[in-house]
Amino acid sequence: MKDYKPPFFSAINARWSRSAELIVPLIIDLVNPRSVVDIGCGTGTWLAVMKSHNIDDVLGIDGEWVPDKSLRIPKSCFLTHDLTKPFNIERRFDLAISLEVAEHLDRDCARSFVDTLVKLMAEQHRDRSGHRKAAAAHRC
Repeated sequence: MKDYKPPFFSAINARWSRSAELIVPLIIDLVNPRSVVDIGCGTGTWLAVMKSHNIDDVLGIDGEWVPDKSLRIPKSCFLTHDLTKPFNIERRFDLAISLEVAEHLDRDCARSFVDTLVKLMAEQHRDRSGHRKAAAAHRC
């Protein structure tokens, strides 16, 4: 993983925010999620926009390189984890998103990363093979 510094997050937060403001209402119309998890959330920009659209049950997961002072979501809605390693939390979410993340991980991590995304989705959003049915949420 690249060593991300605060200027990196500052430079892209405005762009991420504009994108999220356009896309989140469409996601809500299609999926109507009550809970959202964002794997590789950076500063939590997409989750902050979800919260502004009355989705309060959100969780962002990213590495220790995300400075607390840069978070756009409450610290209680953020979990620090090395995304190159498998993990499991005892929660399932209506919507699991991961934007511009996987391409930054080593190829060896691909299977466990995708498995993690699938495991985080609520059962009703998966088909018999375990894949997501709809677009693939932690109350704070």
